[in-house]
Amino acid sequence: ASVKLLGDAVAGCFNEFSTAERSYKQLAFALGDTEAYHKVTSVIEHLSTQTRSSKGEIESMVSQLSALGKSAHEIESISSAAVHLSNVTGKDLNASMTTLLNTYAGTTTQLNRLGIDLNHVTKEELAQGAAIDVVIEKFGDYSRMMAEEDTSQHLTNMKNTWGDIKQHIGGIIDYNFGPWLRNLDVAFAGIKTNL
Repeated sequence: ASVKLLGDAVAGCFNEFSTAERSYKQLAFALGDTEAYHKVTSVIEHLSTQTRSSKGEIESMVSQLSALGKSAHEIESISSAAVHLSNVTGKDLNASMTTLLNTYAGTTTQLNRLGIDLNHVTKEELAQGAAIDVVIEKFGDYSRMMAEEDTSQHLTNMKNTWGDIKQHIGGIIDYNFGPWLRNLDVAFAGIKTNL
């Protein structure tokens, strides 16, 4: 039973590593720039301590933004604003991001309902992301304060940290056993062909 539990734990760590590794490789490919990649991954780490959304949800949001062709700076701004909007309003992270992306096309109705006055902002300014700056300015400090004082936020942070530890263990497993597994995979493919 102990060996089975250990095997399950090892497999879980390896799966978490594999999933994260693939996600980060896709992100690196989409950004196409090492400096931008490092900036965006540090944004993910920073924002994961400020929202009760899972780290995976933040990674997914960042991947979507990079797939839309947003720069590292835009990804940082939009992601931060989405986290603040989500914290203050209770909307989920993806809905908050969608609300913010809609402002680039001039749709500000939802933000206006939340008390964010964008009447003084021109369509050209909205197309350049002015609404994002307004959301960060209006909700940023309050959102950060909520995150610092919320016990459930600290529990989420601990869960994310445990997930990071499992990913690192999975990386060690991959480093030590990955080449062996790849050779075994090739051998199995050869057996299948021969059969």
